[in-house]
Amino acid sequence: MFRSSHFIVMLFVGLFTATIQPYALRSFAQADPELSRDEERERKAVERFVSLLEKSPRRGTALDRVYGYHVERGTIDAFLKSYDDRIKNNP
Repeated sequence: MFRSSHFIVMLFVGLFTATIQPYALRSFAQADPELSRDEERERKAVERFVSLLEKSPRRGTALDRVYGYHVERGTIDAFLKSYDDRIKNNP
């Protein structure tokens, strides 16, 4: 049986096994210019949380916020794929 805690652990490991490079943040930089002020502020906050998690990986608010942001927008698969690609490019 697949538990959400297993998924979070898998997400955590996938996010932080790669070396720190700006590949994952490219999707943030290509943001839609039509975003509302609140959406833009939330996107910037998630960028900061990703940066924080890459420097100091741990469970907590930052991981919850990044995960929630991508789940709400249906972009979690693309986000995880960006880290898979980073791992493949930098073994």
